[in-house]
Amino acid sequence: MEKLALDNAAKKTPNGIAECHYEMVSETIWNIHPINEMWGIGQRTAANIYRLGIDSVYSLSTNSAQSLKRTHRIIGEQLFYYAHGIDQSIIAQNYIPLSNSFSKSQILDRDYIDQYEIEVVIREMADQVAIKRSGLVDGIKDKKRHITI
Repeated sequence: MEKLALDNAAKKTPNGIAECHYEMVSETIWNIHPINEMWGIGQRTAANIYRLGIDSVYSLSTNSAQSLKRTHRIIGEQLFYYAHGIDQSIIAQNYIPLSNSFSKSQILDRDYIDQYEIEVVIREMADQVAIKRSGLVDGIKDKKRHITI
């Protein structure tokens, strides 16, 4: 529901904030029209769903999960639940990043030719990486030392 609220409500408010509760599904999510305005439905899926006579999230919600699963497999069932404000995604705890590296990228506002200026920029970026690396993330300290420019 968070993604639907962000895509269909928050992006349209001046402060970028929207509130959506399960009790509000009928007045928020069901009003999403056309169907491809719903998160998770691209042009191809929308075209297939239109063939079933489904053109809005409300009409999607009036179908059965079983019939949508039969015609669109797993995604059909997921879309049925999304249309009812239910997201069955498993949120993993203790996320461990795949990469154990730190980086810093920067877009420079001009070309640097002077070696001293180049060294200053590189040193500043290296310092920022060193600050990140200085034990803020357990188990990563001192694994690899490599600088790519």
